[in-house]
Amino acid sequence: MFSTSDFITEAGAAAYSAERQDRFEWIACDYLRRTFGPRLSQTGDADLLTFVRRCQPRAAARGIEVECELLRYFAIACILGVEFEHDPQHRPMLETALWIEPDGTHRRVESTGLLWDELGRWFETMQADTADMARLRRAFADLYRDEDRDPDAQWLFAFLADAWPRLYTARPQTAWLDLGNAVRRSAAALKLDGPDLMAVVGLAPYYGMGLLDDPAQPWISAALAMDGRSMPERRLALGNGILSYWTALVEGERA
Repeated sequence: MFSTSDFITEAGAAAYSAERQDRFEWIACDYLRRTFGPRLSQTGDADLLTFVRRCQPRAAARGIEVECELLRYFAIACILGVEFEHDPQHRPMLETALWIEPDGTHRRVESTGLLWDELGRWFETMQADTADMARLRRAFADLYRDEDRDPDAQWLFAFLADAWPRLYTARPQTAWLDLGNAVRRSAAALKLDGPDLMAVVGLAPYYGMGLLDDPAQPWISAALAMDGRSMPERRLALGNGILSYWTALVEGERA
């Protein structure tokens, strides 16, 4: 009587599984690089691989295991941010797509189809908000008119309404308050105060709640890392990173 062990050993099966995983990771990184090249212009291969390896177990926990669905999950995470499943601003989308129950319970879904449709509507709103870059730049510049001001809810709401008017009105204020608090906690070690903290919170509607620890956008945390640099130096590094990001994005659209 034959058994599978006559043909393949445990070690052989493990090696085959590892080889398949390595191949899939290469496919995923290549797909993301080809699909989101401009968006990932400041993302190295090692960081992109880290992004894939962080996302895959989360997708599997949802029941998403088919290769094409996994790739689409990675695409969603690349657009909304690596922590999109726990991002307060995206909860309405996740509820509509049946990823989250009204009580906050996460559901197994297997397919990304409904969320992909919601992403399309979010993208249209974001495109409308980023169409006027002059207004967006003004909103961030205005933060520094009062550098001694402490961030509070009213400042947050007024700033987000100015910077992201359409997106802001599409979400409840509680979502923005929760987002602001989440980013503030993640930024605690960076010693950001006043307008610098508010500026980072203001980037989260675009880059996502986890922007300070997102392998797909490592330049953000690198720019803000203390490393013995002054706050003006870190602020300049962040500004240069944002400029490089948007330059690559615009040039990519023209290509």
